[in-house]
Formats: sequence, C-alpha cells, structure tokens
Amino acid sequence: MDLSFGPSRVGPGLRVLIGLTALAAGFFFSWWFRSERLANPWLCVFFLVAVAYVIVRLVCFWFLLLKVRPATCEKATYEALVDVFIPVFDEPIHLVEKALRAAQSMRGQHETYLLDDGRRQACQVLADLLGAHYVTRPNNRDYKAGNVNHGLSHSQGEVIAVFDVDHLPSAEFLEFGLAPFHDSRVGFVQVRLSHSNADESLVAASANERNDRFFGAPMLGLNACGCAQAFGSNCFFRREALEAIGGYKPGLAEDLLTSLHLHAAGWTSRYIPLVLARGLEPVDLASFRVQQAKWANGVFSVLFSHYPGLAGQLSLGQNLGYLWRLSCYLAGPMVAGHLVVVILVLITDSGAGIAHGASYLLHGAPLIVLSWVVCVLADRGCRTTPAPSKWLSLWSLWAAYGMWPVYTAAFLRSLFGRKLAFEPTPKERSSGSLVRLFFWQLATLGLLVWSLAAYLCVASINLHAWPIIVFALLQIVMHVGACFVFGSSSLCKK
Repeated sequence: MDLSFGPSRVGPGLRVLIGLTALAAGFFFSWWFRSERLANPWLCVFFLVAVAYVIVRLVCFWFLLLKVRPATCEKATYEALVDVFIPVFDEPIHLVEKALRAAQSMRGQHETYLLDDGRRQACQVLADLLGAHYVTRPNNRDYKAGNVNHGLSHSQGEVIAVFDVDHLPSAEFLEFGLAPFHDSRVGFVQVRLSHSNADESLVAASANERNDRFFGAPMLGLNACGCAQAFGSNCFFRREALEAIGGYKPGLAEDLLTSLHLHAAGWTSRYIPLVLARGLEPVDLASFRVQQAKWANGVFSVLFSHYPGLAGQLSLGQNLGYLWRLSCYLAGPMVAGHLVVVILVLITDSGAGIAHGASYLLHGAPLIVLSWVVCVLADRGCRTTPAPSKWLSLWSLWAAYGMWPVYTAAFLRSLFGRKLAFEPTPKERSSGSLVRLFFWQLATLGLLVWSLAAYLCVASINLHAWPIIVFALLQIVMHVGACFVFGSSSLCKK
C-alpha cells in the first residue's frame, strides 16, 4: 500500500498570487516612507516591527508553500522493537483504559508502558490487567518530558512511540509509522493529529478545523524543508537520536524543543499525513484557555531562550520553517496593538490621527486580503481531510482571534522572563466563571462600542474617517463572534 498526499508542487496560479501579495507588502511598507513619519521615533519602531512580522509570518510561509511536495506513506518493511509510551498524570481512568487497550491492539512487535506521574493504584491494576508495563517515579520533575525520560531508562526498544492518553491509535499505526526509519538519518516521525469530538461544541469544532489546516499545507511544507516537527502525541523517536541530545527536552513546548534539538544535531524528520489515531480537543473555554496558554508560553520560551543558540546549526530552509512556526502566537500582541491604537484614535477624535490611521489601513488592506486568499487556496490544494463548511471556518477564525489576550500575556511573560506554571490540559469539561474566562474580550468589546459611539456622536463624518469606522466595526464583529463561540461552548452540556 503506497499513498501520496499533497500536490507535486504549488500551481502557477498560487505562485502569481504570492507575487501579488509580495507587491501588496511593498505597498503597505510604503506608508512609512514619508519624511514626517520616518522622523517620528515611535513610527520607526512600529515600522521595524511590521517588517519583522511580515517577513517571519508571510515570507516564511510563502517559502513553505513553494516547497510543498507530496508526503508518501507506505507500510513498513523496517522491523524494530517499539516501546509505546503513554504518559499520564490525573486523567480519568476510563481514558487510560481506552488508551491502553488501543495501544495493545496495534499490530507489530511492541511493548506498552503506562508512565504514571499520578502514582495511582488504579492505574497499576489496569496496566497489570491489560498486560502493559507500569512505570512510576517518586517526583514529577520536568513533568511530561521527565516522565518520558524516566520511561526511557526502563525500556529497551529501538523506537519509542508516544501517545497522549486521549489519542487512540488504529491497528495499523505501527505499520505505517515505522516505514521512514529505514533511513538511518531519521530521528523522529510525526503522524498526523486528528480528533474525534469535533461535534461536542463550537470550541472543539473550531480547534479541530485549525488543526486540520495546519496539518495540510504548512506541515507538508515543513516536511519538504526537512523540519517536520513533533507534536507530543502520535510520534515516533529513534532511541539513539533522543539519547544523542540528552533525552526529551523539558518545557511547556517540550515536543517542539525536542524537535529543534534533534534537527540542530543533524537528525532529520518525516511527516505521515494519514489519520491513524484520533484524540480529543478541548470542548469549553476553560480547557481551551489552559491549552492555548501553555502552548503559547512554551513556543515563546523556545523562540526567545533556545532558538537563537541553535539557529546556526540549522539549514536555511529549516530556519525559515522554525521562524514561521515559532512566531505563530505573535498575532496576539499585533492584534492588541492595533486595538489600542484604534480605540485611542476614536476617543481623542484627532483629525491627524484619523487621517494617518485611515491611510495606514488602506495601505494594509490589500496585504491582508491577498494573504487570506493565499491561505484559503493553499488549504484547498493541500488539504489532507475533507474541507469543512464555511460556517466552521468562520467559527475557527473567531476562536483563534478571541485568544489574543492569552497570546499577548504569553508574549509579555516570556519577554520579561516570567514562567507559567505547568497545568495539564483538562480532558473533560471544566468549570469556571465565563466573565472571568473572557473578561478582556468583553472589556475590549465594550470599549470598542463606546469609543465608536462617542466618535459618531460628536464627529463630522468625512471620507478619511470611514476606514477607521469600518475597522472598528470589524473588530466588534470579531469580538462578538469569539464571545459567541466561547460562551455557547461553555454553557452547553453534553
């Protein structure tokens, strides 16, 4: 069985569109090229930030798209003993049982290890009953990474397969996952993440759609650049590779950091876009916030503390891939900055501020629209799952946008060297005050409505004002949409 996913190359139409988007980026930058703006030190700083953001988010993404090639999947002829690791802490026992049964049912030579950081007798009894090895340790040092490293010292397999407790592999998981290891340079293999509970809430559906988009064009591009990355579950590691870098690297983004160290050490990676296991997405805002805060803080930590020291050991393509991946949560502070500016402009009712703001938005609009079209077309051309409904894509956009306070807080925390305490992502519905959970979104929505209403009541509307008004209205719609997704998912019970 030999399957290929993805186009042989990006089509000429998308290449032309990328070229037009690059011209739009030049038009956007031209806004700063006036003497009175370049003379303003604050605008110079914002210009440098804008240039850096466009380069790492757009130019790197275009590079990944142009490098996209199909990922070939075939059943393994390579034989190796596989140690299957299932790290757990305090997850529900019924999930642990499902995970153990699914792992034991995989075809191929393997041993299953339940790595229990919760030290629960029920887990030991369950492991003994199902024929799995039970491994625990006296402390929870380094959390999941420490748990995996402890498991390495109690196992002997040549290849390690790691699953989160909510991801259930199919019987043929090992048959496809082991195939790339015939190449001795391959240090790890990531199998596509997919989820089974998208119908439980709008948050779960939105998160699943966001996941599906990432594992299409972006991951195919990363794979073609030699930097497909591990995502903590559904992944294989060559024991020799992990031992060469001193084991699984601890942190809130331990999977990403381990990928970075493996690539810097000269190991390569592979991506298998088959759906061979399905997990669970967060179903309410409380769980989703925990997940996104942990991921954002972990990624920023890698960007600021680890990547600069390892970048010199990566190829150009790998560096561009990592820059794009590590900058994904910068959207949060960028949204926050624009929201602050538009609210201040409306409140102060400054004629100069309105004029400059309108000109800025008109220069940026073509870049935003064309970038969005590039993303849509790339997703359609490289998607490895059926395309969703248009409404689902809109919900996904609202959910991602609504996380800007979480991403901004993570950016500031990392910038000032403050660490976020580790907290496992809840696998079932969590409780919490909705007002507390999205206070900043509600407060910003209120400020936007108040500042826009105040401006419309006292200002004389002219041509220069309309871009600012339209932008403010768009932000109001985005915040209302985010609150709708979060609120409906957290209030409904299933």
